[in-house]
Amino acid sequence: GSASQSYSFGSGVDLATNTRKSADRRSNSIGINANIDLFNGFKNLNTLEQSKLGYESSQLDLQKMKDDITLNVLNDYLNVLFNKENLKIAEAQVSLSKEQVDRTSRLIESGIQAKGTLLDVEANLASDEEKLVTAQNNLDLAILSLAQLLQLPKEGFDIEDVVINISNAKMLPNSVDEIYSKSLDTRPEIKSAQIGIKNSELAIEIAKADYKPSLSMNVGLNTFYNHNQGQKDDFINPITGDLVSNGFFTQLDNNFGQSVSLSLRVPIFNGFRTNTAVKKARINNLLSENNLTSQKLNLREVIERAYTDAKSSFKLYEAAKKSFDAQKEAFRFEQEKFEEGQSTSFDF
Repeated sequence: GSASQSYSFGSGVDLATNTRKSADRRSNSIGINANIDLFNGFKNLNTLEQSKLGYESSQLDLQKMKDDITLNVLNDYLNVLFNKENLKIAEAQVSLSKEQVDRTSRLIESGIQAKGTLLDVEANLASDEEKLVTAQNNLDLAILSLAQLLQLPKEGFDIEDVVINISNAKMLPNSVDEIYSKSLDTRPEIKSAQIGIKNSELAIEIAKADYKPSLSMNVGLNTFYNHNQGQKDDFINPITGDLVSNGFFTQLDNNFGQSVSLSLRVPIFNGFRTNTAVKKARINNLLSENNLTSQKLNLREVIERAYTDAKSSFKLYEAAKKSFDAQKEAFRFEQEKFEEGQSTSFDF
């Protein structure tokens, strides 16, 4: 819309009577105009679709951030559990070493072991106590890291111990290809990259729209008011001789007009700007496709690495179970030999 007020001085045409008069005048004009694109190569529709895709992409980026935070929290949580188990092992080792010191002292008093043996087991106890301090410090740091990530105070913060029955857990239920195939349909970074391609394709169509003619319609409503300074708005009708009232609202009503126009624009030459814009849009489309390929490769690498690590860890776990059972029996046998004086503290 528009509105204006103007002043003129001297001789001029009185818009109210369409006659020339010598007077100072004030005039007001009011207008409303609307320009409607009837056809512009579907540029507006494609731009609207781009906005929708941009919103979807931002939501997927937000989901990716949430997933990353979840993984970080899970990693720190598992790190706390891991260090809790290490602390239990260190505490058990210290307890065992203390028992060994007491047992060795009794064996020395009985004459079964030499006095020098006590120095060896006490040295082992000191080493185990040092490892216990290190294990406790590592646990404190792990808990601190998790608390900071959750933005919680460190004081009084802890997590409940969890017992995981690995023997009953189904390890590696899927192949790499199956995991990868499902991830392509669920991972937000892949979906975001796919939307990026659609967005760049729309950008090409938007740029190419400038090759096509465009048709627009303009609709306008306008009126005006004219006043001779120092005079009334009334005037005498030259035909009837009657005095006619021609005030502000009367003039606005009498001078009210409407207009409708159609405008056709046919592009002929614009300095190759459209051609350049189309080429840039196609380059961005290639970059979007390369980005999707890169995201897929990264996802494949992450899955293969995680799958291999899990597979290796499970094999190590199975081997460790067998080793534990064998070492447990060897320890029991060596302990009996040590208590009978048939082995040294070093062997034990």
